[in-house]
Amino acid sequence: MRVVLALTFALAGCGLFGNGTTGSSGGGSAGSGGGGSSNAGANALHNLDVLNSYRAAAGVPSLAIDDQISAFSTTASMELKATNMAHGYFMQQGNSGELWNQGFCSGAAENQAPNWPVTGGDVDSVVDKILKAMMDEGPGGGHHDNILNRSMTRVGVGLLVDEYNRLWFTNDFSGRCP
Repeated sequence: MRVVLALTFALAGCGLFGNGTTGSSGGGSAGSGGGGSSNAGANALHNLDVLNSYRAAAGVPSLAIDDQISAFSTTASMELKATNMAHGYFMQQGNSGELWNQGFCSGAAENQAPNWPVTGGDVDSVVDKILKAMMDEGPGGGHHDNILNRSMTRVGVGLLVDEYNRLWFTNDFSGRCP
């Protein structure tokens, strides 16, 4: 039986669940729904490349994108848009234990960024700005630490651009599955 710890970092805005470890994994494609469109691949791959460039600069192995966790991340972005409550879906799924049935193994962590304007349809530049802001927070828990967490090996990417050209961003991280 897993012991699930739940921590919410209000200032850093990230959620974390673990079974004695912390980590993240995920990545992949995203679906659409909820009054907007989501990334079908290219923007998610750009997100992955930027994450991995930060990891490489810190001497941390690359993440792999995970389609199952990306589906979860897309739902998390849709919920973020609907409720404007950061990490609400992640925390709900973690508290119920359902998180572990959605592709997460060896810990789970989430980074979200709500309601970022997309100018000229350039989602990649907004992803760059979001990830830079997260890394600029520096170490000490939160977004930065989730991105550079060595125990995380997979990432899910959920990028939703709404009808007002606003990006709702979710990256979910998980460790290696046995």
